Amino acid sequence: MAEYNEKVTRGILYAFTRVILFVVAVLVIALAFFTGMNSMNVNVIIKDAFTMRAEDVLTPKTGYEADLPKLFVQDFIAGDPVLNSQVYADYNISSFYQRTDVKAQIIWPWTNRAVVHATEEVLDILGTLKENAEAATPEPQTQVTVKDKNPPEWVSGEYEVTLIKDPVSSSWKVQEMKLIREIQPVIIAPSREAAESPSPEASAAASTASASPEETGGE
Repeated sequence: MAEYNEKVTRGILYAFTRVILFVVAVLVIALAFFTGMNSMNVNVIIKDAFTMRAEDVLTPKTGYEADLPKLFVQDFIAGDPVLNSQVYADYNISSFYQRTDVKAQIIWPWTNRAVVHATEEVLDILGTLKENAEAATPEPQTQVTVKDKNPPEWVSGEYEVTLIKDPVSSSWKVQEMKLIREIQPVIIAPSREAAESPSPEASAAASTASASPEETGGE
């Protein structure tokens, strides 16, 4: 009888430990999943926020005002110096290149505030000075330099981005973008071999020019 009770006890303990291990494994998987989703969501929000801010400053369009609250808190929209800048107001920006690199960071599911480091670069800003801006330029017109007629460079840099979770929608929103240091955008120049190698059109023209009279139909 005692041996039977011992086997039953061992069986119960074995089943109990297996259930505990299964529950722990499920919890770990769920934690990893939601942590990964939360971290990826914050990463996407930061990239979208920098992109929207640059677009709103460089190429403002009707409707951006309604989209800003989706990514930023109202205090940021009202007080951010870049978002409220008028530096590019006198220019028609035709194109620009913007990229944001976000430093990987773990954001736990129960976190309501996150501080993440990101690097923003905006370069290749092309545009022209608006006609009304040129008319407002003081005489003589020779005072308008070439630099004045081209859009100024964007201040690229490394940022400390603070986000908070909206208590109503549970979505992340940018509360602050603190510029830590300015950086010089990295412009990737073409390789020396690519620069020195002729284009296909130039190669074809050279081949035609060097062809023999027989090849070109001459005598």
